[in-house]
Amino acid sequence: MVDKEVPQDRDDRDAAAAGTLTLDRSVVRGNMTSSTGGIFSGFGATLIVTNSSVSGNTGGLSGGIAASYLTLTNSTVTDNTSGDHGGGVGAGATTTITNSTIAGNRAIWGGGIDGPSYGYSMTITNSTITGNTAQVGGGINTGCQTTIINSSVTYNTADNYLGSGGGISGSPTLTNSVVTNNFPDNISGRTAC
Repeated sequence: MVDKEVPQDRDDRDAAAAGTLTLDRSVVRGNMTSSTGGIFSGFGATLIVTNSSVSGNTGGLSGGIAASYLTLTNSTVTDNTSGDHGGGVGAGATTTITNSTIAGNRAIWGGGIDGPSYGYSMTITNSTITGNTAQVGGGINTGCQTTIINSSVTYNTADNYLGSGGGISGSPTLTNSVVTNNFPDNISGRTAC
């Protein structure tokens, strides 16, 4: 889809298994489902989101985006809510986020981003993760195979307990990045790598 706004509660946001869904210059907002509020890309499928906005969606499992293989570029994922994992982004497999903002999202695990399963990598470059809230991993909930480059993770909150990763819950590799002003802590390395 190019230059398209997906209206509320319209069901053309699902990529078939092992297929590819590409959104360019699109808006996905105000949707609500028991699974993923915004965009759902099934197991083995690839989702490419460029120059787009995903906002104000609510899902029982993921809020804004749930994808196996995700490339998110020059986009915003804001003010989405999940009743489980990934308020902004629920990453299932290899994930690349570049020049994007993930802000104001809420979930139980991974308010901004809930990272991919073990054996898959996530790379975040030139991006901002801010103002997200979760019980664990306010900004990002992830494992060891996450690399964050030239990015900021700030003003996120984990409301569970000290050590729950206000900014990041997990053990990512940081390069030229800022992780600060998160509550109750900036990074909680809960995963043995």
